[in-house]
Formats: sequence, C-alpha cells, structure tokens
Amino acid sequence: MQKIPPAFGASAPRSKRWRWGVILGTLSVIYIISHFPVSASQNFLQWIEAQRGPGVSPTQSASRHLVESRWANPVGLSGTLTRAFGWSREHGSMLFSPGVTINLPHAANVMAPSPAQVSQIAGHAITLTVSGIRVQFRGLSRVFVHQDQQLARNQIVGRTPGQLTIVVSHGQLPVNPLTPEYFGTQWIHR
Repeated sequence: MQKIPPAFGASAPRSKRWRWGVILGTLSVIYIISHFPVSASQNFLQWIEAQRGPGVSPTQSASRHLVESRWANPVGLSGTLTRAFGWSREHGSMLFSPGVTINLPHAANVMAPSPAQVSQIAGHAITLTVSGIRVQFRGLSRVFVHQDQQLARNQIVGRTPGQLTIVVSHGQLPVNPLTPEYFGTQWIHR
C-alpha cells in the first residue's frame, strides 16, 4: 500500500503548500470583503465630517483638497442622503451602489453642474459629459434637453419629482459623486 503525502505541513511538497496558501488567502479576502464594507459605507456623511476635522468649515475643507473647479449643486436646494455610494448589505446580500440617491423636500429642476454635453437620454434618465466625466441623473419626471445639446453651467436639463439619483463615472469606473472634486456635501443634510 502506498503512503499518501500530507497536503500541508513540513513534509508536504512545495507545490501543495503553495496551493493551500492561495486557498487560505482567497478565503481571507472573501471574509474581509463580506464583513468590512458594511461598516465602511453605513454612514458616509460622518466619515466626510471626520475627514474635515473639528472646527473646519466645508469651504475650508474643499480648499484643503485643492479642488480646481467644483460643480454646482444640481437642484439648487438641500436634500437628504437616502442611499450612499459603495457597498452595503441589504436583505442579507452585499450590493454595490454606483451612485447616490437624494430625497428633496419637493419637486425641483435639475441643472447642469458645469458646461456639459448631453450624451444620452433614456426614459427617466439623462447622461451628461463634463470634461470627459459622465454624469447621470436618474428618476427625472421630465427632460428639457435633447441628444448632443451643449449646456451651460446651471442650465435646466430636467425636473425631479423629489428623489434624484446621481451616478458619476470617470472612464469606466464609478466614483463617489459627493466627493469635493464633484458635487461635494454642502447641500446634503441629515
């Protein structure tokens, strides 16, 4: 009867130890991904305030990041963040939100954040291109622009009934719309 070598340990061949290392490493990464993103994405606004530091106003915080051109508030009024960008656990599953959803106190016009071009209109969503960055406004009740139209900053592009989803992507990657480089958080309240 032939003796079977151990799969892991000092007498195991190097190729088997390497395989077990890859397996254990993969399991560790899966565990970390499934447990830590929830705590990291649950309260985005508190994280932003913590980055500012005590006694630092939002304006000072933006200047500290050396933002060249900040986009305008797309609705002209304050709203409440109801869905944050990033990973979250919903109904036992991990889901990735590529944008943010903002509840507004009432219906409002949606405006171009900066000079832009309308690159796509699809149902209740409009996609703008701002200096190579794609900005999508979802949940519009009306759209007031047409495909390939050039827009000025603060030009009205549509109307939202009171809830607006904003998705920003740079290249093919989604980015957080509420960072200082894009819309910021000054118009978001709790």
